[in-house]
Amino acid sequence: MGWLSEGEGEAVVLLHSSMSSKVQWFSLMEELKQTHQVVAVDLYGYGDAPCVSDEQAGHFSLDDELSLIRRALAEHVPGDTPYHLVGHSYGGAVAMHLALEMPERIRSISLYEPMANHVVREIDDGLYEKQKTLMGSVIEEINRGNLKTGASMFVDFFSGEGLFDKLPAEVQELLAGCVRKMPLDYFASAHKGLRMGRYGKLSAPTCLMAGRRSPDLSFEIARALSGVIPDVDYHLVDAGHMAPLTHGPKVNPIIAAHVRRHTCLN
Repeated sequence: MGWLSEGEGEAVVLLHSSMSSKVQWFSLMEELKQTHQVVAVDLYGYGDAPCVSDEQAGHFSLDDELSLIRRALAEHVPGDTPYHLVGHSYGGAVAMHLALEMPERIRSISLYEPMANHVVREIDDGLYEKQKTLMGSVIEEINRGNLKTGASMFVDFFSGEGLFDKLPAEVQELLAGCVRKMPLDYFASAHKGLRMGRYGKLSAPTCLMAGRRSPDLSFEIARALSGVIPDVDYHLVDAGHMAPLTHGPKVNPIIAAHVRRHTCLN
C-alpha cells in the first residue's frame, strides 16, 4: 500500500528522501515503536507507492505528495488525532508543506536538511546556479535514456564523488529505476510560487539538523531555515546529507528525544 505502521502510542509519520523509500527509516522505527505508533510512507514513484501518471507529471506539486500521505493518515491516524512529523531531504520539504496545511494536528517536526529547493534562489546566486547546473545535467542524461548515469550524478553530488560506483550492482539498478521521479521532486520543491518566509508560520516545535560534511547546497538551505522557523532547535551532525541512512546512531537519538519531549503523556 506504500506505507508501513508499527507500534502503539502517539503517531510519528516518517517521510523519506528522493531516490529512497520507507525502508530508510527501519532503524528509527525500531527505536520509536517501543513508545509510539510509527507510520513510514512511500512518496510518489518510490517503494510501493504508485508512479506519477503522464497526466500528473505536467503539473506535479507537493500537494500531490500530500494526497498519498492523507491516505495513510486516514487508515492509521484518523480524524483529528495529532501526530509527529519526520522528514529527510525532499521528504523534509514535503513535511514542512504538510505541517503548514494542517498545523492543528502536528505535535512536533523533525527535519534533516529539508530540500526546500526554492529557498536557494533567495539566499545565494552561486548556489542557485550550481543547483540548476546539477539538475540540468541529470535531466539531460535521463532524457537520453542514461538512467544509471543520471542516478550516479545525483547520488555522487549528495553522498560523495565515486560512491555510486562502489554500490552493489543491484542497488545501482534500483536507483536507476527510480531516477525518473527525482526531477519531479526537484520542480515541486523549487516552485517559483514558494517563498522561504512561509516557514515562519510553522507552529510546531521543530528539530532541524544539518551535516557538517554535507554539500553546501543542502547545508545552506538548512542554515537559512534555522533563522526563519520560529520554534526551532538547530543541530549540527558530524556526517553528510544522507546521515539518516549512513549515520543512524547519530541522527536517530536526536529525533527520538525531540519526539518524546513533545509527546503528550495524558
